Amino acid sequence: MESTGSPQLNGGQLDGEKEAGNKLEEIKAMAIPMIRRLTGTVSIMKPWKEFFTFTRPRSSGEMSQRISKNLFYYQGNYGVCAVVLLLLWVLTTPSALFLCLLLVASWVAFLNKNSDPNWNPQIGGVPLNRTQRMLAMTVVSGALVLLFAGGLIVTVLCLSGILAVAHATFNSGAGKFEELAEEDLPLNAV
Repeated sequence: MESTGSPQLNGGQLDGEKEAGNKLEEIKAMAIPMIRRLTGTVSIMKPWKEFFTFTRPRSSGEMSQRISKNLFYYQGNYGVCAVVLLLLWVLTTPSALFLCLLLVASWVAFLNKNSDPNWNPQIGGVPLNRTQRMLAMTVVSGALVLLFAGGLIVTVLCLSGILAVAHATFNSGAGKFEELAEEDLPLNAV
């Protein structure tokens, strides 16, 4: 047996994680980290009543202090607003909605095919294992999203940023963020 100098990956355990045995386990393995990240964002949200308290800043010093404190204090609310804005934009843009439906259908078909132990696609004569196929599908999906909806995503992110800064400027914080010390803010950590 001739050695090529590079290790062979034959599937199985990787980094101590058990490989998913069926489609449901694969979906769970992908969804659980996303759900944990989402629940982390939701747990740092502040009350919406407090979020919609507005007053005009009295000075430029107060304005800059409000911006730095509010952007940190309301980051969960800003994240939720950005996601809602993105979802609304996708639902009202036919090409983005079509892309989402196409990607969902492609992933369902791919996960169904990827669970077949007899499916052994090759690229350049090199067989791909399950992890490599999953990585390839993720890269192709990401490229399609950037190609066909990249402008929409950038627009929503810019609009969300502008709205967040405007909100941070005029939200009085209802006195709730007074417990934030200047050194606790990420912008002052440098």
